[in-house]
Amino acid sequence: MLFLILTGVVAPLAVNAQLYPVRGSYLFNDYYLNPATTGSKIFNPFWLSYQKPNPGLDNSPVHQSVSYHSLISGPPNHRTMGMGGGLEYHGIGPVSYTRLQLSYAYHAEVKRRYNKCAFGLALGATHYAIQKDKLVVADMNDPLIMEMTSTEMRWNASVGMLFYSDRYGSQRYTTDTYHLGWSVMNILGPGEKSGNGSFNSQDQSTQVVLSGAYGRRFKKVWMIEPLMLIRMGAAGFQADITTRVYYHYMDNANVWTGLSLRTGDAFAPVFGLTHQNVSVGYAFEIPVSDIRAYTSPAHAIHIGILMNRRLIKTL
Repeated sequence: MLFLILTGVVAPLAVNAQLYPVRGSYLFNDYYLNPATTGSKIFNPFWLSYQKPNPGLDNSPVHQSVSYHSLISGPPNHRTMGMGGGLEYHGIGPVSYTRLQLSYAYHAEVKRRYNKCAFGLALGATHYAIQKDKLVVADMNDPLIMEMTSTEMRWNASVGMLFYSDRYGSQRYTTDTYHLGWSVMNILGPGEKSGNGSFNSQDQSTQVVLSGAYGRRFKKVWMIEPLMLIRMGAAGFQADITTRVYYHYMDNANVWTGLSLRTGDAFAPVFGLTHQNVSVGYAFEIPVSDIRAYTSPAHAIHIGILMNRRLIKTL
């Protein structure tokens, strides 16, 4: 009985927890993929996200997150340390988790100004919960159900490295931009935990994440940017290949659109608008795998406040 419950209830959470509900979300906020991104923007981003896969189904998953990070210490254009934090909530039916993450990164110039290398560390705690009263079982007094842990806390850590242009993430492109990142998420594996281990989801496993992007500016107001994201872990190998195009209609303001393809799983049209210190985005994920007959497109909305923008001189 317990095996059936964990297979039918906890396993769906595991799949969605590791692969995040709408993968195109990293195009708006890459903070959760690599702790070295902490403080890597020319502004201090505050992001709110709401993601809803299968909106037409009862008890469909929901994912919400908030994050903020910034550079600290030193003159505005020569700061070397970044700090940040984020809070995520993911729920599906009676099962949910809430994750808190705090991060630190050190940034150093490489060869010449605007080219930098960052090293980051993130520490986190995840609280898992099952609402037993919402479980559909034959006998709630079954000893296996009675002994199941309702809540559990797990601790973990992640490390990362990032090579990037100081203009990466800016909304005023004066030259080409790039970034190349590597991170190891959940380096402790299942991690330190409290409880009897009722929660065994793949999001607790160690994952290696590789990411890269190169933005090529043309005709002054246009930019095309191919991106790639690769994940390797307990769920196997999966890659996201994305291309997006920007149009800059004024300084620190642009609109962009793109298309993201996740190998063997889904593709997602994405759209974004930034005007001065406000950024909004929308992602629409369409499944193409065998489960498409049992699911529906997922939606994600992102709102960002880009605080304390630092000035970048034209080369």
